[in-house]
Amino acid sequence: MLTELLFGLTESPIVFLLLISLLMLILGTVVDSTAILVLVVPILLPIASQYGIDPINLGVVLIMSLMIGLLTPPVGTALFVTAAVSDTRVGEVFRGAVPFALPAVVVLLLVILIPDVILFLPEVLDL
Repeated sequence: MLTELLFGLTESPIVFLLLISLLMLILGTVVDSTAILVLVVPILLPIASQYGIDPINLGVVLIMSLMIGLLTPPVGTALFVTAAVSDTRVGEVFRGAVPFALPAVVVLLLVILIPDVILFLPEVLDL
């Protein structure tokens, strides 16, 4: 049913990856990334293969999206851990993390729009 829903929304693999990335960003802000990966990857991998998306590309997009989600409130696990360790307010840590989160979003968009950026080395090494 999920496959039919996603194919009904779009036939473009790029739009599919953008939708999945947005979903992972949202989920990454409130749920632990390991739990998300365990629950979501078995569902998304067959759908991504029907779109013709390389599993390595899907994995990198998922991990990068979840990493960015860890840096954003309301839960932002990485923010709270960093604030506790450094004995700093969470707001200050968030302001310090924003300059690093913005380039991460740009890199995520590059990975989605130009998959050869990450698939070059596996192709050269015949993996």
